[in-house]
Parts: sequence; structure tokens; C-alpha cells
Amino acid sequence: MANTIKLKNSGTASAVPASLEHGELGLNYADGKLYYKNSSNNIVQFTSAVNLAGTVFNATIGDGSSLSYVLTHNFGSRDVSVTIREVSSPYGVIFTSWEATDSNSITVYFDSAPSLNSIRVSIYIAVAGLEVGATGPTGPTGPTGSTGPSGTPSTVPGPTGATGLTGATGPTGPTGITGDTGPTGATGPTGLSGPEGPTGQIGPTGQTGATGPTGVTGATGPEGPTGPVGPSGGPTGPTGPTGPAGATGPTGPTGATGPGAPLTSSATAPSSPSAGDLWFDTSTGATYIYYNSAWVEIGGGTMSPYQCTSSTRPSSPWTGQTIYETDTSRMYAYNGSAWVEISTGTSQVRQAIQAQSTQITINSGTYTDVVSTTINVQRSNATLMCTFTGDCNANADGAWKYVAWHLDGTLQHYVVTATAASGYQEVVGMTTIFTGVSAGSHTVAIKSKQGAGSSIFGEEGGNHKNTLVVVEIS
Repeated sequence: MANTIKLKNSGTASAVPASLEHGELGLNYADGKLYYKNSSNNIVQFTSAVNLAGTVFNATIGDGSSLSYVLTHNFGSRDVSVTIREVSSPYGVIFTSWEATDSNSITVYFDSAPSLNSIRVSIYIAVAGLEVGATGPTGPTGPTGSTGPSGTPSTVPGPTGATGLTGATGPTGPTGITGDTGPTGATGPTGLSGPEGPTGQIGPTGQTGATGPTGVTGATGPEGPTGPVGPSGGPTGPTGPTGPAGATGPTGPTGATGPGAPLTSSATAPSSPSAGDLWFDTSTGATYIYYNSAWVEIGGGTMSPYQCTSSTRPSSPWTGQTIYETDTSRMYAYNGSAWVEISTGTSQVRQAIQAQSTQITINSGTYTDVVSTTINVQRSNATLMCTFTGDCNANADGAWKYVAWHLDGTLQHYVVTATAASGYQEVVGMTTIFTGVSAGSHTVAIKSKQGAGSSIFGEEGGNHKNTLVVVEIS
């Protein structure tokens, strides 16, 4: 009669053998769990068929070109489990398709070819007659061991792990239903129209052009017929021209010198003159006679008026003395307290200055310089005649634009224009006159701002220029 071998056993669920010898087994037939004593003298459970010899097949695959691999395990069954992971760190699990080709082999498929020996495949099968039970509860964590000695830091970085395969793209979800269009809001009220800007000043009439050359004299017509001879005894003709003067006769003998008036040469007038005394002013080159209790200049000669420069005027002028400044080409008279310029009776252009600019962007809000220049006015109470021309390209339909004259930073007057449509080129021309301008440095500028949008003065990459001309007239 055959002998029966029985294992230590228990029918109490979750019961674990209290003690086992090495090589001895304990079976809990209520849970279907098998226990043994390991080399550390701990009683542990056979947790899966992997712990039993002959139930796992491992293979390393990957050649850099193939997309499928057939692996032969010879388990004689299609009821196998397969895990696929990276060979190198971080040893990530790879999810890809495989099939049980037959009872002794499987086929693994990839979307892209894995690199050489980069994939590890494990094939598992349960031991016949042994049913794997559910995993028991996790035991308590053992005490942390002491920290081992630190290794020598490596200066060479470890190899980079292989890139995991890209997972399949999930299906696109259905498009949601389009919501209803909301109602259109009411149109807001139209804003008030801005006030109409003042009309700019009418520019001065341009100077009359020079008279054109006299046309060519036409050809002489044919000579008419000779008229009848008039009656004799006509009136006496006009007197003929005077004949040339005869030769000058010889100079007569010099007469005797008569008594003369006393003549004093000095830079200051004599202190106790008598009527008829003469005085030659060595500082001005003028000659005077004492008459009616006053020194009266004797006119004529090249020294009247006295020639000097603006820095060498006479230091002690008399009332009515005239001078001509050779460096300024101006004539002055002394009125008893100051030198006053003598007007020539006609306007004179003293100087003209031109300034240009290109591609100046104008926005709404504040005035921006389009073009400006500084002029050093030579004469007090001068007149400045100013002309501006430029072109402008706006980016807003019907946008208002303000173009204003400024003198020394102060707004003088302006005009308002409106662009017909976005992108249209608009030519702007303006002329103004500033009167009563004092001598010295003054800045004349054209500034602009937009009512809306923006515009550019001087478009076309600099080919069109904004030009300002300032002329001093006195």
C-alpha cells in the first residue's frame, strides 16, 4: 500500500505557519497559499508561479530594423503572460501588441524598430496543478540599514537610457454642439461732431515775376509811295546840336591869400569858439563851422556819412550825425540818445533758411514735430514769412488731422483736414507770416496730431520730404 505524504496545513483563512524547517512546506488550503522557510530563516509565501523552476522564458531583442520578433518558449500552451521592458535604466515597461502564435511561441510587434538589444521580454506560465492565490497583505517595513560608505564620484556620466516607444494616439473625441448665437447689442448713440476749426490766414501775394524779354522786332514793311511835294516856304527846322566846347584856356596866376578863419584839428570840439571858426574832427573825419552858437557840419566829401563798423561807432556823436556800417551794410542816424537805423523805404530779405524731414509718424493725442528750424533774427521788429509743404498718408477713413504753426514752442494757429480714405496720399501746403519778431534766436515748427488713428508725413521711404522755409524780411 502506497504511503501518503501530507504537508503542514491549515483550513483557517489567512493563517500562516508558526514554524517550518528548511525544505518543509506549509499549505493553507482555505486561501490556496503555500509557505516555506528561506535562507534568512523567515517564513514566506510562494507569491506566483515565477518562483517555481521551469515557468518563465526570458529573451533580449532589438536589431534596429525589425518591427516584429517571434520568441519560442516551448511551454506547450497559449495560456501565457508576457511582460516587456527596457533593458537599460529606467527599465520602463513597454506597452505594445503581441499574439500567442501557437502553443510554443509568441510574436511581439512594434511601431518603430527598437535599437540593438534594448528590449527584455519575459514569458510566464503557471505550474500544472498549482493555482496562484491572491496576494496577501503587505508586511511591515523592516528597519532601515546603516548607510554604506560613499563611493568615489565618477566624472564620466552614465549612458542615456533608450527612448521609450511612442504610445498609440487615442481616438479624437466627438465635436461638441455649437451654441446659439447671442443677440446683437443695441447701437450706441452717435457722438457730437467736433467744432469746425478756424480758417487759416491767407498767405501773402507772391512777388511779381520779372518782365519777360522784349520780342523780336518784326520785319520792316515795304516802303510806301512817295507823297506829293509840299508847297515851298515851310517853317524853319529845329536848331541843330551845339558844337563841341573849345579847348580850355591857360590857368591864370594865383591870387594873393586872403585872411582865413582859425582851423582847429582835434577829436573834441574847441572850448571857446568864435563865429566862423573851423574845426576838423580827427575821430570822424568831418569838418564843422561855428555858426549861430553851434558847430554845423560842412556837407559833402567822402566822409559824410562817416564809415565805420558796428563795433567802431563814434564814441561822442552829435545829434543828427549819420554813419554807414561796412560790416552790416546799414545806415544809422544819432537822435541825441541812441543810434536809429535809417530805412531805405523798401522791404529787404535779410536771410532764408530751409529745413526738411522724412517719415514722421503722427498719432492721436498730443502734437508731434513734423519739421522745425531755428533762425537767428538779425533785426528787431522783423517779419518772418514761413512756407510748409509735405505729403501725408493716413490709416483711418475720414480721420481728422490738425496741422499747426508754432513759434518758440507756442501754438499760433492751425488748420484741420480730413483724409478721404485709409491709405490715400494727401498733399499739405501752408503759408503764414509772423510780425514784430524780436532780434535773436527763434524756433519755427510745424506740428501735427490725429483725431483718430495715425498717419505718416513724408512717405515713400524718404523720397518725399517735408520742407519748411523761413525768410526774414525787414
